[in-house]
Amino acid sequence: MIRSKLRPDGGMDITMSLTAEEVTAIGAAEAEGLMDWWDTALWGLAMLRTGQVCRDEGAGTTEVHDSEIGTVIRDLSGVFARSCQNGAEAAHDALVGHLSVDVRASLRLFAFYLANGTLDLDLLDGIDYRSTVFHSGSSLEQVFAIYSNVLQIDADGMVLNDGDAQYRVAQWVRACCGPSYRVEPPFEDWEMELHL
Repeated sequence: MIRSKLRPDGGMDITMSLTAEEVTAIGAAEAEGLMDWWDTALWGLAMLRTGQVCRDEGAGTTEVHDSEIGTVIRDLSGVFARSCQNGAEAAHDALVGHLSVDVRASLRLFAFYLANGTLDLDLLDGIDYRSTVFHSGSSLEQVFAIYSNVLQIDADGMVLNDGDAQYRVAQWVRACCGPSYRVEPPFEDWEMELHL
C-alpha cells in the first residue's frame, strides 16, 4: 500500500507498506533496494523535467550536469541488475550468454557520450571530434576496440572501470584531433587490438 501526503512547503512524503508475506517473498534488503531505486528514479525524473538539481531541501537548486544524469542512470541500472539476479532476465542471460545489464548500460552510455560529443569533457573540452571519429568505419572501429579491450568486468557482470575505458578512448581521439597531444601512458598492443 502506498500513502502520500503533500507538505505545506510543497514537498511530498510518500510511504509504502508491505505485508509480512510480501517481505518474506521479496526479502527486506531487496525491498529496500527497490525503494531506493524508486527514489533515484523520481530524483532523475525531476532533474530531466526541470534541468535543475533540487535534491537537498533548503539548499536551493543548481543546473544539472552530465555527472548527475550519469549517476542516476548508473544507480538505476545497478539496482535493476542486482534486483534481477534471480529473475527471468538474469536466467535468460546466463543461458544464452548475453552481456550483463551493467555492461549493456555502460556500453550504451559510452555510445551516447561519444555520439553526443560529450566524451570526457575535461580532456576533449572545445574539440568537436565527431567528424574525425565518424569519418570512417575504421576510426569508429578503433574507438570501440579500445573501449572494449580496456573495460573490466567482475564475475557478477558488474563493470569495474568504465571511466578508465572511456578515458583511454578520449586519449586516442585527442591524439587523432591534435597530433601534438602525447598519450600517457602510451597505448599497449592489447588496448589497440582489433579482434576478429
